[in-house]
Amino acid sequence: MQGQLLQRPEREQRAGAVLAETRCRLPLSNFTFLTLEILPVDPSIASRTMRALRSVIDGVRRSPSPPIPRLRVSTRLVLIVLVLLAGAVLNGITVYTVERETASDTRTIDVIGVIRGSVQRIVKLETNGVRSPTAIAQLDGLINSFPFQRNRLYFSGDEKNFRAAFARFTRSWTAIKGLIVRYRSTGGELTRRRLLSESETAWQDLDAIMTFAQRAADQRLGAFFRYLLGITVADSVIFLLLLQMIRTYIRDELERLAQRDTLTGLWNRRSFDVIGQTLHAAFQRNGRPFAVIFFDLDHFKQINDRYGHPAGDAVLREVAGRVAQRLRHGDAICRIGGEEFSVLLPDTGLGKGVEVAESLRQAIAAVPFSPGCAATASFGVAESRRAETLTELIARTDRLLYQAKAAGRNRVQVDDGVPEKTVILAEVSARRRSWT
Repeated sequence: MQGQLLQRPEREQRAGAVLAETRCRLPLSNFTFLTLEILPVDPSIASRTMRALRSVIDGVRRSPSPPIPRLRVSTRLVLIVLVLLAGAVLNGITVYTVERETASDTRTIDVIGVIRGSVQRIVKLETNGVRSPTAIAQLDGLINSFPFQRNRLYFSGDEKNFRAAFARFTRSWTAIKGLIVRYRSTGGELTRRRLLSESETAWQDLDAIMTFAQRAADQRLGAFFRYLLGITVADSVIFLLLLQMIRTYIRDELERLAQRDTLTGLWNRRSFDVIGQTLHAAFQRNGRPFAVIFFDLDHFKQINDRYGHPAGDAVLREVAGRVAQRLRHGDAICRIGGEEFSVLLPDTGLGKGVEVAESLRQAIAAVPFSPGCAATASFGVAESRRAETLTELIARTDRLLYQAKAAGRNRVQVDDGVPEKTVILAEVSARRRSWT
């Protein structure tokens, strides 16, 4: 990393080399800088401390990139499916409950009709001199067992009136039974008329009760149909949303398959072309350079032949992981075919590109991928130039890669005929000049 000196006042100019080693401006990113100043007693301590801080900042900038995300089934998609399933279960429970309540309403209305008809029949028989003690006992049992609790009528504002009307009917029926007993013993037209009048009152009370019960059933069915309408609309909206999410998931999956390498999860050749064109256009527009690295695993066919293609695939995946861990967040690593990879480094010059390539080469060669399965790689590094197109830059980088393989493999080749060490030493020299 290259330090950039700030404008120093005259007091610091007299300090000379001491301040040159104790104050610098370090870039943390493209737009963020950290200014450090150390005022030590011993200049050698300041120099060592500053070099250590530069190393730390460089490590921060070169922190591993986050792992490449693999597109999975959306959590929202699963949630919507669960909501649909829960809605289906709730609808089933609701339909079952409404069916039972509708049957209960039907039984209640039937019982009211039987009571109303029985009262009129008993009064008619008694006034005609036909005694009906069995019918009276049966009607008493039916009234006493009226299903208030088992088949409750839930409807707003009418349940209280329903119970009040039934209480009035109960009083009327009690009066009717008393008049029947008197009419049997004494007879008389007055008693007969009172008996007919009480039966008419009971009929009106039972008619009101029937109206309340029918209204309750109608309201319950109306609420159920409104519920069905609402749940149908909600299910339709959720279903359309589910279709849209499935469509989006399929589109994203197709885009991933079109942009990513299925074996390693890296960008593929198509994505490499798109990213490269974007960086090249930015370079031509504002002069922001970028470096291109091509590398190829040495003698990879021997790994496949000796250990098998599954082992070769595992090596390719581990190479992708090792390289991705040593790149910045904005860098792009692509698998462009077989065992050949490329790295695009935005805002990076040739010297920095060489350092990155050397770091990747060491990471690949340092640790065997499995017991007895070691691999090395050859690298070609080039920097963008004003006078060349992206195709020419790719061709030049590819030519450098083959030069590295021809020169003995497991090495970094930089620019045609320019030794790697020369470029690195030139970069180090330029860095030291900037610090002083």
